[in-house]
Amino acid sequence: MEVPSTSGNGSTSGSALGAASSASGQQLAAQGSGVRVAGVGRPVGVRESKRAGTVTKTMFDHLTQADRELIEYATGEHIEPGYEDTPEQHVSPFARQIATDRQSAVRLPPGQAVTAEYLHDVSRQYVMANMEEWNPFAGEPMERALAYLLLNTEGRVDVTV
Repeated sequence: MEVPSTSGNGSTSGSALGAASSASGQQLAAQGSGVRVAGVGRPVGVRESKRAGTVTKTMFDHLTQADRELIEYATGEHIEPGYEDTPEQHVSPFARQIATDRQSAVRLPPGQAVTAEYLHDVSRQYVMANMEEWNPFAGEPMERALAYLLLNTEGRVDVTV
């Protein structure tokens, strides 16, 4: 089964994970069941902090339930709170970009939903920087995300930008 790449070349935005990430992503996508990321007792990849009884937040802890649903629809990945991207379990550049923007609260501040405008704006920034091969909001995940937003916003968002 041929699996489309999540970004132009399957590389991970801003990192050297490139080929390994693409291969892992294609293997996971080929399984067809999505990524289930939770361990027994404590989700896989969660780091305990040096202070007893506390857990360090990962960027994926900042995702809203709506973010998680969009990511799952667009990529097939089911990312639970506490997930940490590791060499053994990679997430798509699509999911990582939303998590990064949600964590920084600059592009996606608390209370602001992911919109078609946000997706197109970030995608445009990659194109303008001549970095299309790194664009996490390109190809099939972008198309699926836009379709999801259209279906779930009852026409409130123009996805034809």
